[in-house]
Amino acid sequence: MKVIVHSGRAVFNTVGGLPQVSGTDVILAHRLLKNSVPSHEYLLMTEAAYRDLGSEMSGEFVKGEETCEGLGSVTTYVLFMGEASDREREVFYSLSPDTFKARLRQYLRWAAPGPQVRAALEQFRHPVKPVGRLRRAGFLVSYVFGVPFSFLYFSLAIPRRMLSRKQSRA
Repeated sequence: MKVIVHSGRAVFNTVGGLPQVSGTDVILAHRLLKNSVPSHEYLLMTEAAYRDLGSEMSGEFVKGEETCEGLGSVTTYVLFMGEASDREREVFYSLSPDTFKARLRQYLRWAAPGPQVRAALEQFRHPVKPVGRLRRAGFLVSYVFGVPFSFLYFSLAIPRRMLSRKQSRA
């Protein structure tokens, strides 16, 4: 997971009934999504964000610099998360079998489709932007057929994969 954090100013407005955010600092944060950090798991903060938030965080930040087109050079601070993720994963896999299964059950309750179904039905009844009946029906049909498969994946495949990884580590 990659996380980009910047602290600055933004302009909030509505265009065509949709909320929009704009400004130089928003553009900077967006351009930092394409950076030269050689990892897939990190937290990247600009100097302003590091000053506001990062200096109080634990972990070792590496100071760096990125060049953004039209905005010039930007000082960054990067916290690599790979080692932290590996440590947490090892702690998770070292749990006793009962605790491990309890955590998996907790995950399943979190992944349950209850809130998502309510949100989808609300969106179907009162869409954010005007949508014809045919498109609404298509959305509902795709949702009705898609949710059971995704729930099965989250409730069966992921826990099975995690249990098999735990057993292979033992």
